[in-house]
Amino acid sequence: MAEYDHKAVRAAYPNAVTIRDNIGVFDASNNEITIDDAKVQAEADKIKAAYDAKKYQRDRVVANHNGRTKIKSGLRRRNILTEGSSQLRSNS
Repeated sequence: MAEYDHKAVRAAYPNAVTIRDNIGVFDASNNEITIDDAKVQAEADKIKAAYDAKKYQRDRVVANHNGRTKIKSGLRRRNILTEGSSQLRSNS
């Protein structure tokens, strides 16, 4: 047995209720589910691709002292300046 990527196993086998590393994966009736490593790896790749696709969004957000998130101010200022200067050019 092996240690499992729990998110990938649950995505590949929605009927999996219990995942015990080094023991096995079980359904609601406590029957062991035979795991296909290729199927789990394919789901892990999908999960990673979805995570990687949102890198830009994660990079733009920071937590402030209250634990709330906000857009990084430097990027906001740059966007406002860029958008403002393009509006000035279009009005000229």
